[in-house]
Amino acid sequence: MATQVEPDTIDLKSPFQPLLSGLRRRIQSYIWFQGIALALGWLFLAFWISLALDWMIEPPPVVRGIALVAVAGVFVWIVYHYILARIAVPLTDANMAVLLERRYRGFRDGLLTSVELGERSENSDSTSTQRGGTSGACYGTELFNLQMLTHTRDEALRESAQVRVGEVFQNRTLARAVVIAILLAASVVVFAVLAPSAFQTWTQRVILLSQELWPRKTRLSMVGFENGVMKVARGGDFRVVAQADRKFVVPEDVQIRFRTDDENSGREIMHQDSAGPGDPFQPFFHVFPGILSSHTFDVLGGDDRIRDLRIEVVDNPTVAEMTLYCEYPAYMHRSPRELRVTGLMQLPMGTKIRIQAKSNKPLQRVKIERVLDESIEAIETIDKFAGQDQREFSVQLEPLSEDVRLQFMLLDTDNILGRDPVRLDLTPVPDDSPKINLQMLGVSSAVTPNARLPLSGEIVDDYGIGPIWIEYQLGDAAVATQPFSRQANGGDVMKFDRATPEAFDLKDLSTLPRLLSTAVSIGKPAPADVTGSPADTSDDAAPSSTAPPASTPPESTPSESTPPTGEVVASAPPRELPPLVIEPGQRLALLVKAEDLSTLKALPNVGLGVRYVIDIVTPDQLLAMLEARELLLRQKFETIIEELTATRDLLARLEVAGDKQNRPETSEAVKDQEGFEPGDELPKASKSANDGKSSKTETDQVTAEQRTSLMLSLERCADNIERSGFETGKVGEGFLEIREEIENNRIDNPATLRRLKDEIADPLLAISVGRFPDLKKRMAELQKVAMDPNAAPQAQTAAINEATKILADMQTILDKVIEMATINELADKLRKLIEEQKDLNSETKRQQIRSLRSLTE
Repeated sequence: MATQVEPDTIDLKSPFQPLLSGLRRRIQSYIWFQGIALALGWLFLAFWISLALDWMIEPPPVVRGIALVAVAGVFVWIVYHYILARIAVPLTDANMAVLLERRYRGFRDGLLTSVELGERSENSDSTSTQRGGTSGACYGTELFNLQMLTHTRDEALRESAQVRVGEVFQNRTLARAVVIAILLAASVVVFAVLAPSAFQTWTQRVILLSQELWPRKTRLSMVGFENGVMKVARGGDFRVVAQADRKFVVPEDVQIRFRTDDENSGREIMHQDSAGPGDPFQPFFHVFPGILSSHTFDVLGGDDRIRDLRIEVVDNPTVAEMTLYCEYPAYMHRSPRELRVTGLMQLPMGTKIRIQAKSNKPLQRVKIERVLDESIEAIETIDKFAGQDQREFSVQLEPLSEDVRLQFMLLDTDNILGRDPVRLDLTPVPDDSPKINLQMLGVSSAVTPNARLPLSGEIVDDYGIGPIWIEYQLGDAAVATQPFSRQANGGDVMKFDRATPEAFDLKDLSTLPRLLSTAVSIGKPAPADVTGSPADTSDDAAPSSTAPPASTPPESTPSESTPPTGEVVASAPPRELPPLVIEPGQRLALLVKAEDLSTLKALPNVGLGVRYVIDIVTPDQLLAMLEARELLLRQKFETIIEELTATRDLLARLEVAGDKQNRPETSEAVKDQEGFEPGDELPKASKSANDGKSSKTETDQVTAEQRTSLMLSLERCADNIERSGFETGKVGEGFLEIREEIENNRIDNPATLRRLKDEIADPLLAISVGRFPDLKKRMAELQKVAMDPNAAPQAQTAAINEATKILADMQTILDKVIEMATINELADKLRKLIEEQKDLNSETKRQQIRSLRSLTE
């Protein structure tokens, strides 16, 4: 029976410990060498990959940063996977024995058995020791055959003598990794030595992520893009300009690739602009028309490219609100006002204006210019603005005296210059001279030396009336002035009614001193006066002039005539003149003038009235002229009576209410019946009543023609009555004017004045205003019922009776007119006898003087 021994009595593991430890160290060295080679190889390989990609496409810093992170991630993974993770794996003796067993089959598990039993024995000892030295462990109880264990160990020892640790590893793989790493490292070093600038560029771009570009054969640059961004105004055309440096290769084409925020994209070939021989750059341009949204674009030309350029579209700076603070001249007595600018601004001349404006966005500068006919004048540049958002500004202008066109050039905080300048047009409204609407009533173009010339109407001015005066000239005498008895004293309206007119009395001129006019104006003659007498257009007509009234102090400045009828050409200190001697045969020129209160000029504005030229005649001459006018009025009155009589007779002959009485068919009868006037066509003769062959259609046609003829005749009668009433009133007014002219010329006879007014003018006006309307009313009623058999005859009779009464009253007035004419004829004959008597007495005296002279001789 074999002897049983404990395994710990045999040393199984110790002989193999050097071999196993050496293998373990070789494995760890292999891991470190291989991992480091792979990691460094990856870094050097990443260098060449990044160098190639960055040189070819030049990605932006973000992409480069992502790639750098990716390279670092792969590097960390290699270090962890090939070094740290493998080094951390425990390498036991058993693992080493297995590795050797696989490589050297001659061990036949002897090495592994010896190592494992040796480890168990050590574990058993340590366990027993920990348990207080007791035996009976799980492995210690096993009994092994000593001879077998010894044999196994010895066999393993003999086989271990043949072991070469280096043959366990795949040295080619490690060598390949190391060689590749060394080659890559050498290539990087050679590149850094041979191309230091390129290596530095790679370092700056890939490692430091700078914007530095690779060296180019072509060098492009952009005009106006700061940090790759340009802000432009919305809606305008934008011109992108790229420049190729002529020190480098100039590309044939430069392309722009763009994409908008509206998700539109495109590419265009930029146009080559002209450049001089000495220009350092060749420009290329592209125009974005009416740009409305922001653009991002790249510019490519040759081997150069500029990426991620940005066009930011912003609002165009403009004036959102503009207000004018207006201070009016003091003499206008108007409080200041703020006016919103809505277009062409018309303001009173002399207004002080402060412009208050607000823009649509913050500003950094506003340039204000005045646009002249052929140039532009700079007024002010504003660089300080009010408000929290720096959008408000103001500018003070000089008092407005002429048309002003201003333009505002706005530059905002985005460095956007307003596409179109904001314009402001100011037009001064001159203070018009006073408007003189005075009429000379009650006199004509001829007056007596004692006449009184009344002026009625009104004088109006926007901002107050100053002095008012009459400027006159008698014959060749100096031009003189006479102030109005009533002054406006700054009022806007001065009225002179017919009852209380301003009178220019010739009688006073012969007793009162005159003030010489201080300025003479030469101009065209004034238009005809209101009475129909034309203004004097002869060469000897008295020129109009401009002068202050007599009430003006001598030291006051003479007025400047602003109306277009005259221009001040001379002036002299005012001085008093002796009274005038007015005699028949002279000519009087008369002109009303008024000043306003304007202080804008050295002289105020002067308004001119109608210029009258009047002949001075004797009372007998004026009466003869009035008698001639009276004769014309009487003839006109007689014509009115004749026309009204004919109208009444025609009205009496008209057939109304369908009366079919047989009437004469002669031409004269037809004219009387239908109210025809000379030149009217006669109607065609109808068939006789006893012609029994006329049909019913022809009868109806004749009836319609008669109805039409009747209505036309009634319409004509109504028109005649309307005209007669109007002309009767005019005749009455004519007689009143004769009466008024007699009074104003102071040749009045109480009896004559009474007859003109009470017996002629007033009755005529009463008929025109009171009687003719009644007649027109009756005619209107007759026209309505003309075809009514019951009402027409009664209406016709009422109209005829009313016309007959009017004719009777008009005939009575005509008798008064004839009676007055007879008296005037007798008076005229008496005047002629008196004149003949005077002439005879003068001739007798002359004969007597000649007789006395002949006797003395």
